[in-house]
Amino acid sequence: MKLKHITGPKSHPYVAELKIDPVLLHDLEQFADSRPELCHIHTDVSAGEIFTVHIGCASAETKIRLEDGWA
Repeated sequence: MKLKHITGPKSHPYVAELKIDPVLLHDLEQFADSRPELCHIHTDVSAGEIFTVHIGCASAETKIRLEDGWA
């Protein structure tokens, strides 16, 4: 199976990939929606017990902070 490369919109070119518990999805979506430097791109729910969420970030620094904060 070939993995699809996830890209963000031009305004959010840095894409953070977060592996989260499904229970936290709503909180993460609200967090991203409330910040203009973030953009929810895609959520892969195929693994079931762990979701993979792709969040577009406006800068590399924002991506690093998001990945560190949700690790």
